[in-house]
Amino acid sequence: MSIWTFCESVAAETVAGVAGFESGAAFGGEFDLTEARRQSFQTPAVFVTCEGTERTADGYHRAAMVMIVVAKSRPQNERAVAAMALVSKVLAWIDGQSFQDGQVKAAPANIRSRNLYGAKADQHGVALWAITWETDLELVNEEPDELPPAEIVAEWDLAPDADGDIEKTDEIDLNP
Repeated sequence: MSIWTFCESVAAETVAGVAGFESGAAFGGEFDLTEARRQSFQTPAVFVTCEGTERTADGYHRAAMVMIVVAKSRPQNERAVAAMALVSKVLAWIDGQSFQDGQVKAAPANIRSRNLYGAKADQHGVALWAITWETDLELVNEEPDELPPAEIVAEWDLAPDADGDIEKTDEIDLNP
């Protein structure tokens, strides 16, 4: 398993195992208010990422995991309550989880949660909580089709040649 596929497993297992979530996804980086507004279309939602890893003495990788719980599009006085209720459910559920993944070598440890809700989050119409933990994983190389999709974006301006024609061709070899 890769770190990315583990994040996907955690998100999927959380949505399936904890009542109340509408969606969940792996996330590749730091999750902030801008991302909460951009990413969480079906809420309540959960987003999972890895902050980093550390090699253990027994050859596994101790992963520092982060799960962001997002509630939005509710009346102001319900957002924080909804997020806290979901966080309470996740905290009760997560202890001892392997997330249905055989590559997990240790259940979540050092489980913590932190309320990220405040005036700025409220202005964006969201309530956020972060749940963090550590777990030991056996990481292996994966086939390319198991990795997240890549996207190539190219922008350019074309100008006519001396004859007024625009004939430009780009060739991109993705398998050098």
